Amino acid sequence: MRILLLCFLLAPLTLFSQDFNESVISQSVLEKIAEEPEAYQPILILLENQVNFSQLVENFDKNRTSVNERPKIVTQHLKDNAANTQKELLEFLQTQPEILPNSIRSFWIANLIYVKAKPAMIATLSNRRDIAWITFNSPLKIENATVETIAPPVEPNGIEPGLEVVGAPFMWNLGYTGYGQLAFCHDTGVDPRHPAFETNYRGLFSGDEAAWFEFDTMTMAAIPDGKPFDTNGHGTHVNGTMMGLDRTQNDTVGVAFNAQWIAAATISNGIGTVDQVAAFEWSLDPDSNPDTVDDIPDVINNSWYDPSIEGEDCESIYVPLLEAMEAAGIAVVFSAGNAGPGPMTITAPHNINVNLVNSFTVAALDGNVASLPIANFSSHGPSICGGDGSLLIKPEVSAPGVNVRSARPNATYGNLSGTSMAAPHVSGCILLLKEAFPELTGKELKEALYFSCIDLGSVGEDNIFGMGVINVENAFNYLLDLGHTPVSPYRNNDLMLVDFQTSNVSCINEVIADVLVENAGTDTIFSFKIQYEAAGVADIYSWEGTLLPSERAEFKLLPLTVPMGEHSFKVEIIEANNLPDERLSNNKLERPVLSVNRPLIDAFAVQNNTICENSNALLQANYDGNGTATFAWYDEAIDGNLLGEGNFFLTDDLTESTTFFADATYTETVGPGEFDASSGVEVEEEDVGLIFDAHTEFKLKSVLVYAEEAGGRQINLRDAEGNTLGSTVVLVDAGWVRANLNFNVPIGKGHVLSKGIARSLHANTEPADFPYEIDGVCTIIKGTGILGEDVFPLYYDWEIEYQNPCIRTPVPIEVEPAEIVPHADFTVSATTIDLNLDETGEAVFMDISTNAVTWLWNFDDGVSSTEQNPTHNFTEAGLHQVSLMVSDSSGCSHSTIQEILVIFEEPTAVNSNPSDDFNILVFPNPVTDNLQIDFFLNQRQVVNLTLVDALGTVIKQKQNTTFLNENINWDMAFLNSGVYYLVFEIEGRILVKKVVKI
Repeated sequence: MRILLLCFLLAPLTLFSQDFNESVISQSVLEKIAEEPEAYQPILILLENQVNFSQLVENFDKNRTSVNERPKIVTQHLKDNAANTQKELLEFLQTQPEILPNSIRSFWIANLIYVKAKPAMIATLSNRRDIAWITFNSPLKIENATVETIAPPVEPNGIEPGLEVVGAPFMWNLGYTGYGQLAFCHDTGVDPRHPAFETNYRGLFSGDEAAWFEFDTMTMAAIPDGKPFDTNGHGTHVNGTMMGLDRTQNDTVGVAFNAQWIAAATISNGIGTVDQVAAFEWSLDPDSNPDTVDDIPDVINNSWYDPSIEGEDCESIYVPLLEAMEAAGIAVVFSAGNAGPGPMTITAPHNINVNLVNSFTVAALDGNVASLPIANFSSHGPSICGGDGSLLIKPEVSAPGVNVRSARPNATYGNLSGTSMAAPHVSGCILLLKEAFPELTGKELKEALYFSCIDLGSVGEDNIFGMGVINVENAFNYLLDLGHTPVSPYRNNDLMLVDFQTSNVSCINEVIADVLVENAGTDTIFSFKIQYEAAGVADIYSWEGTLLPSERAEFKLLPLTVPMGEHSFKVEIIEANNLPDERLSNNKLERPVLSVNRPLIDAFAVQNNTICENSNALLQANYDGNGTATFAWYDEAIDGNLLGEGNFFLTDDLTESTTFFADATYTETVGPGEFDASSGVEVEEEDVGLIFDAHTEFKLKSVLVYAEEAGGRQINLRDAEGNTLGSTVVLVDAGWVRANLNFNVPIGKGHVLSKGIARSLHANTEPADFPYEIDGVCTIIKGTGILGEDVFPLYYDWEIEYQNPCIRTPVPIEVEPAEIVPHADFTVSATTIDLNLDETGEAVFMDISTNAVTWLWNFDDGVSSTEQNPTHNFTEAGLHQVSLMVSDSSGCSHSTIQEILVIFEEPTAVNSNPSDDFNILVFPNPVTDNLQIDFFLNQRQVVNLTLVDALGTVIKQKQNTTFLNENINWDMAFLNSGVYYLVFEIEGRILVKKVVKI
């Protein structure tokens, strides 16, 4: 059968074999023709006539052409050559019926043409004398990381080991940090909001079109108005190693942390060779102005390979393309590949070796081990392109690439291993050297690293480590020895915008921000101005004081009033010491802000906002929504210290006027609830679900589902780019069941909650009333999948836990002088009341205050009293904050709070009366930290154990576990005080035990 199949596949190829000039056709094209003999094939046609880069570079060197002029000249030569040599071929292609209409796209970067052509036309093209090579537009591959582990979010004042290995701290100590240099992260994209490099995005200054590239293969053009994103997190990690620094924590994961970045999403989702060509062409003129050069990257980092040209690197389209980039002065860096440890495993097109450093390919070693061993996955040479001596040896150099900690999407960090992690160490070092020696070309900087490596492995250059591990200190000294003079990295007047914090959501049409600046220059700063604006509304903040070099200042901007809707909030330093800033590229930041019609927390002082000196204030917060709220009290509007929690908060005795701030955590539901299941349909297909936006971070705790039969159901959460944010399998009973998810949802648009590979779920097919939303938190936009966009399928009544998205509510307290103040205090007949024993729930309160003439009691259940010694009957279970406020004859007040625990265990309706064949002890009860559960069963049995709160919300579970005479410990320290219930399901019987957390 295999022989017959092979003959069948080769038959069409044989049919055309007499017409094909196979010496100019990639094997991948021939294979695709054999597979699909009648199909249009996407191909790239490299023309014979190419710019003579060797002669061009020789002229540059002879004439001492500056690095700023070289890219202009190279670009003009490339454009002129394409215009002069492509005309006849383009006219021919446009008249041929075997060319797919509107598929022709001309490129000048390497004098090539993209087109979709039938096999007969490809055969004709292969015999044209003006065509040098025809290759297939193949999906590219990421040099995938081989290991991933979760890393801590920040390492305050930390420096990653790999940065030490390559010598980066030496350059930092000299003052070189990459400032003014530009890197092109040619990868899966970049998360632009990551705190490690958010401030480094060139698009903040140039706009997105000159800093972000995304290619549309339908229109064969760059996508306009695009904004950065990352399709799987690979590019974010790479970018972090080049320049990552969390400035607020001084957590350094990147080599050149003051450089800037531009990026492209060109290595994922089946994107092909043509996208790479388009991205390289874009990088020679990102702002579409050939007279500017500061938009052109100094280094391009690449961690991808092209499988369609394996074994054919040496004649591929990438040869003239990389020569063009090098002639323009750009340093192009490649990962060697993760196909090791066998020989000749360098991935394509990294075998190219037209000179010692083109292409500049990097192996991965373990920078966490003193001996720096090579990684077993790192690809080895020699190059398949042949050559003598060093030209034959691959890779060129090595760098740390094992268990490298760097940025991951959504402000997280992770450890990855791969040559993809090694290459950005090299790119970052090039940025440092470029800052010191701005007149040197990328080729010269690569040569400096190449010739100054620390030898590893066998003596001399080899096909495992190349020349050895790079060391930027050695490279710096190497360039000094060649007679190059470094420029000073210091500037007199340089004020840096380190960060600004603002709520992602504005609830009262006001945007506020806390701003952090740093004096990065050598002069003392005495004044500066900050300009900030949103939705066309702008203001200027003026600061005066003394800010020494390296010192920081933090301050609050006055609020901006903005209309409802989505806006970009921009903050920019416009001058310091009444002078223009000498370094502008660290002066600007912007953040998205959503203005919504949502009221602030209802928080206030119980009696009034004025108290007497040495008295305290009783503050209260109310909630009247459709869920629950837990209030917290702070001393600052942003960040600050947590002072207390609860509906009531009692301040310390105050001697001066103070403002307190109320915050809250809410649990609410959104989306339609139960429906008549008899009118719905069963859904077995995957990827049916809902599309929603998260305006602030929240936890999707649970959803309501309907299942025809019990069993497991897979539920997936992904972002708009398809990255998995969460995935779980929930076990459900037949009928309506609340499925616990506990997905942490990051801010983002177009998230998808969908069905995975599992049994069917029931869906309502009636049109839904989209959108469903919690203002400023979540908007469920539409359905997705086979049921259509107007249906709300599968997942109902979302239970969401979220932090208050608005600014904290300020509660100002004014303090007035007073000689004598009252002091509130009371006793109570019982601090724990069990309604199962005493149905009246009676508690007698005795006032023992001093200097009091009026009393105001609040029993935290909607009842208050002005009696001096009231009696109150509690009817609701829970932890009650009973407050007493007293006043003296002059009107001065003082307050106190005591907690009263009210217990009530409701009868359990279902099989709650276990027989004598099992006994379970739960202690201590009440519990503070650890709860012990002892099982005494007469035989080994399967137990489902669930802890729920008083509202029935599931807190934690232990399912399908076999017990006989064992005990387990559950951590209860993280829970708020109150009443909880342990539900034991054993052989179809249910036992409920109440637990009180204090």
